[in-house]
Amino acid sequence: MKKILLLIITIPLVLIAQDERGQMKKYYDAAFQYYLEGKYQKAIENWNLVLKIDPNQVTAKNMIQQAREKMTDLGQKEKEIDELIEKGDYQNALTLTEQLIAADDTNPSFLKTKNKLENIISIVNPDRIGRNKSWGIAKLAIYNYAGKNENLPFAYDAIRYAIEISTKNKTFQKIMDLFEKEDISLKTKDHKPPDTSILEYKKNLSLQYIYNSQFYPAIKEIEEILQLEPYDLVSLKRLGSVYLKLKKYQQARKIWEKALKISPDDEQLKEYIKALDKINESSN
Repeated sequence: MKKILLLIITIPLVLIAQDERGQMKKYYDAAFQYYLEGKYQKAIENWNLVLKIDPNQVTAKNMIQQAREKMTDLGQKEKEIDELIEKGDYQNALTLTEQLIAADDTNPSFLKTKNKLENIISIVNPDRIGRNKSWGIAKLAIYNYAGKNENLPFAYDAIRYAIEISTKNKTFQKIMDLFEKEDISLKTKDHKPPDTSILEYKKNLSLQYIYNSQFYPAIKEIEEILQLEPYDLVSLKRLGSVYLKLKKYQQARKIWEKALKISPDDEQLKEYIKALDKINESSN
């Protein structure tokens, strides 16, 4: 394929200055190599450099289109893998990852995902995955470990919360051990007191951030609490208050209205929303 494409571009190159011909050949060679390696974005970057020298290079234009189509297909498969991990279907996620590796066996992202899925599969028996709350939290932990948007510190908090709920589940303990082995600092730099629950610790931490006017770290902490306990009324109230301090009134209203659906008779929430109404009236 590469030889054919080089023949196609030979004649147009003759019409270009000697130094530019050399530069274009360099870009073409690099682009084809990246393309063959499955590094489509890098290939596109080099073909675009060709087009800067000669905007009429049809081969470069066509190959950019082909590379974009490849990237779209690749992105869809990566999305499927991520969805499978989120659902807890680790074996099928691994199978699909191995298919991607067969086409691009040097891609570090694919290899990393494969390794993490193999780690999980060695611990988690798919027939033993329950539908209860603790397993839901455990799957959230695994997703934040092996999924596309890796967040190992939160994965560590989540699996510890699952252990708090199901203290006798040995699988959860093994998953926590895996996370600690993956990053020893999770354990060595952990400041949670032994007798404090994960939720209590994260709530206290978010409150400290608010007192210190560190609102964005507070939001991050509270949102993590709500991933673990979506209906935690205290955290919903607190999150709305942080948005209020940031003058993000629409977000505050959205959060408090959600909280009010959980607790329709909560007078404090009603007062919060009335206060937002007054702010809205004064700004009009």
